[in-house]
This record gives sequence, C-alpha cells and structure tokens, in this order.
Amino acid sequence: MLFQLGCPAGRNACATFGGTASNAAAAFTIALLKMLLVILYCMHVRFKAPLTWIFVAAGFIWLMIMVDLTLSDYLSRGAVPGVPDKSWKHGAWPAPTK
Repeated sequence: MLFQLGCPAGRNACATFGGTASNAAAAFTIALLKMLLVILYCMHVRFKAPLTWIFVAAGFIWLMIMVDLTLSDYLSRGAVPGVPDKSWKHGAWPAPTK
C-alpha cells in the first residue's frame, strides 16, 4: 500500500523537475490502478454479487456524465458570439458603465 501511495508522489516530483508530456498519462494510469485496487479489494466488490457490480458501474457512468457536463461547460466558454472571452475575470463582464 505504501508503494501505491508513493508512485504518484514520484511522478509529481518528476513532473516538477523537468518531466515530459507523458507524465500526465502516467499519473492518470497510476490513479486508475489505485482506484481499481481500492474498489475491488478494500471495498470487497470483487467477491460480491453481480448486482453490486452493476451499481458500481452505474456510479462510474454517472461520474463520467457529470465530468462530461462540467468540461463541456468549461471548454465552451468564450465560444458564444457577443460574449467577451474570459468572462470569469473580475470586472470583465458585464462591461463597466461610464
């Protein structure tokens, strides 16, 4: 377990001190593996009935829907004509009146 906790710390140190673009992919892979180990063994899902697996899968599908909706909102900001870009900055929107 300590090894699993130490891997992301090592990847972060590598990214901070001049790592490559593959650091993010490696960090996400390590995080995914840790998540699977926690769910399968620490939460004892691996040895449960198929109905438990269905609810676990439904939870992940719901999480992906929420991440998709959040990212679609965030990434589409500034794409609407007539709305100033970076409207999240303080004082940038609405336009100050004189």
